Amino acid sequence: MTFVRDPGLRPYSEAGYEIDDDDFPTKGQLTIRSIDPLPPGLGDLYTVQSHGKSHEVQVTEVLRLQRGWTARCKLYGLVES
Repeated sequence: MTFVRDPGLRPYSEAGYEIDDDDFPTKGQLTIRSIDPLPPGLGDLYTVQSHGKSHEVQVTEVLRLQRGWTARCKLYGLVES
C-alpha cells in the first residue's frame, strides 16, 4: 500500500504548527500551517516571532485541507517589549 500525502501538508514541529515567514520582511505577510482540526477565523490575531522581533499578525485567508489548514496572515503591528 502506498501512502499519498496531501500536497498542502508539510512536516511540522512538535507543536504541530509551521510558519513560513520568508516574505515577511519585504511583504509583511506570512503563512501558518497546522494539522490542528480547529482552524483560525478571519480577523484572528496571532503573536509570532520573526526575524528577531515579536509581531502581531491578522488572519486574512483560511484554506481547509483534508488534514489541517493553512492561514495567510498580514502584519498587524509590532509587539512592544
